[in-house]
Amino acid sequence: MEQRINRVHQALAAWKQMEENNVNLFPPSVMASTEFAKFRLKRLDEVAAKLSLTATPDERDSLKILAIERKALLRTAYPKGKGFQRFFTYLTRPLRFAFVQHIELRKQDQRLADIQTQMQKAGFGAYVAQVFKKIRDGENTFSIPTNVVTKQNDQVHFNLKFSFDQQLGHRFDSYQAVYRNQLNPGEVRQHTFQIGDDGLTHVKRAENLISGRAMLDTVTENGKVVQRWTKLDNIQDERGNYLTKYVSVKNFDTNEHCRKLPFWKELNLYDQLRIVGSLISGQRAAVNIERQGKPLSIYIEADPEQSRVKLNDEKGKPIDLKKLYANQKPESVSTLHYQTRQNNSLAPQSSTKAETVRAQYHKVNQASVPQKKRVSKTEKTDATKAASRLTGSKKQAPKNNAVKARKTKSRLSH
Repeated sequence: MEQRINRVHQALAAWKQMEENNVNLFPPSVMASTEFAKFRLKRLDEVAAKLSLTATPDERDSLKILAIERKALLRTAYPKGKGFQRFFTYLTRPLRFAFVQHIELRKQDQRLADIQTQMQKAGFGAYVAQVFKKIRDGENTFSIPTNVVTKQNDQVHFNLKFSFDQQLGHRFDSYQAVYRNQLNPGEVRQHTFQIGDDGLTHVKRAENLISGRAMLDTVTENGKVVQRWTKLDNIQDERGNYLTKYVSVKNFDTNEHCRKLPFWKELNLYDQLRIVGSLISGQRAAVNIERQGKPLSIYIEADPEQSRVKLNDEKGKPIDLKKLYANQKPESVSTLHYQTRQNNSLAPQSSTKAETVRAQYHKVNQASVPQKKRVSKTEKTDATKAASRLTGSKKQAPKNNAVKARKTKSRLSH
């Protein structure tokens, strides 16, 4: 349990500090006047009314002592001769308490609603009830530990931190992420994510960052929307938080590096989109393939700083793809097609079933087409001579007709 602060003591200490600051500014007659006593009485009533709603046992004892001081202050504010005003103030005190408490309850409800909204936006909505119980019990500064999230060999849990301000009440200040590696128990990382007006970090994002993975962000720089990879550096600041490192998106193309994986063509489109989406959001994507008749689980992580894609097995050990595919190619339709084209380009002498079927198909097609008769050289020569005689007789026919015409003309002239 966190150490509790007595809010009554805190309020009275603040009031005493205010009086000490005003002693040197105003004459003693002002500080000893009945009007100042009435002003002090009003402030003490407000403190008692506000804190009585959620007072702890220690604070209730302080409020009882404060009530004794209030009676003495009431006589100072309303001396003899003003007994009626003192009695009227005593009678109307419950009404003033109720009014102050009504306003305080509305403020408290609004603060609790703000805390609930912030926790839900950050992904800690399941712990709202525990926080409200702490506040109702009167705890001011406290923390709420979350459940441990275990993924593969990574363990991550969070500590939600809350504080109390006299004017603003309870606030959700920050949460601390703690990372532990099961394979290396000495590897422990801690980082505090602040809850500010400029936005908050979701628990999923914090989990990926504290685990050492990078994620793709869209930000605005110099009025332009750009994308960049965000990752926590290994360098820590004076508060123990890791500095943020940014890598240009030009140095690492997720789709291009994924397409270079030898098993990428074995996956369907849905799995490919799922893996790419997981990598750009900083998550670790799992892929199940079959190698040599045995199932194999591969975990993929984006490493834009080194411009590569990291592959690990279930135990977190790196996978060497060259050794994995040294003796056997991936068994997939696309890879088999690639092997067939590669074998055809090398023109092997072995006949496959596909080639036998293809040969039979061409043989049947050739049998269905009528074959031309082969002509010997002697027959070709005789055919050429016959054609030349026929052509020559056709060319001499016009000459013979001309001679006959001239002979006929000469006879007629005689």
